[in-house]
Amino acid sequence: MTNDLSTLSGALLEMKDELIYQLGQKGVTASYDSSTGLLGLIGEISNIQTGGGSCYHIELDNSAYTTTGSLTVTATLQNQYQPYANQTVTFTGGTSTVTATTDSSGVATATVTFSASGTLTASYSNVSDTATVTVQTYGFYDDASVDNSSQYTSYSIQNTSGKVNIAWNSTEQAYAITNNTTSGRALLQFSNTVMQDNIKISADINLGGASYKQNGMLAFIDKDSQSTYSVAGWVQGQKYYRLTEFNGTSELQTTPNSTWSSLSTSDYNHHELVYQNGVVTYTVTTPSSETKTVSLTLQKSNYVGGKLGLFVELFSSATHCYIKNIKVESL
Repeated sequence: MTNDLSTLSGALLEMKDELIYQLGQKGVTASYDSSTGLLGLIGEISNIQTGGGSCYHIELDNSAYTTTGSLTVTATLQNQYQPYANQTVTFTGGTSTVTATTDSSGVATATVTFSASGTLTASYSNVSDTATVTVQTYGFYDDASVDNSSQYTSYSIQNTSGKVNIAWNSTEQAYAITNNTTSGRALLQFSNTVMQDNIKISADINLGGASYKQNGMLAFIDKDSQSTYSVAGWVQGQKYYRLTEFNGTSELQTTPNSTWSSLSTSDYNHHELVYQNGVVTYTVTTPSSETKTVSLTLQKSNYVGGKLGLFVELFSSATHCYIKNIKVESL
């Protein structure tokens, strides 16, 4: 009798383990519960998805996205834990519903557009995955992936004829900045943007080689004239950096010249200027993610309302810099 009970107990354990395994193969996670016993496991069979034994799983490539409006996303679809090709995945939550077909790896790629922050849902049959989408609103944004050069305006700061020229370069996917004279200084205004308190200006700038000088700096000028302006600048030739408040003929104040051998002379450094309550801070980050920051408490108080953009010293006829990913945003 004892041997019979042992044999029966062993058989039940084998049945339990096999049932848990088979349920798992059908996409149902189950475990043995002594309070419900084997009947509880058998009840899990009702959770197996119908449809010819299909077991679908879908997953977006991120759980959260940040965009200026349009972004490209992917969703991976599986059936029975294998890539499921040639299937239509639906993306909802944006300004319109978008569909895309999965490739041989089960990946569907789509471009979705959001006018406001919200939730993106990728769905197929009875499965779905969601992600949050944050829409970043900028006062101005231009990644330079297409030619928008007509929205920029050049203003002479020193030398009434000194201007800068802007031309889109399709190879660089950036704007090439040159000049029409070899003396003076100019400001290339980003569209019709003007200074305001609590503002950040940023761009990726390639200064074009170690032989060039002051040839690509984010800046703003005062609202009343073009003779007083504050400029955050990099002197590329000597590879030193500084932030200067300038009145058109002399420097009101400046940070010390600081050398930095890591500053790239052949790639895009990320430039960022922040103005808050009369204090301007300038940060540059190299392609290798090294960062330097300088700041000044400004002497003048009439900058809010003035033009802002790219400052260029017109010392030669060479290409001063390439610029892209230009953003102006409120903090």
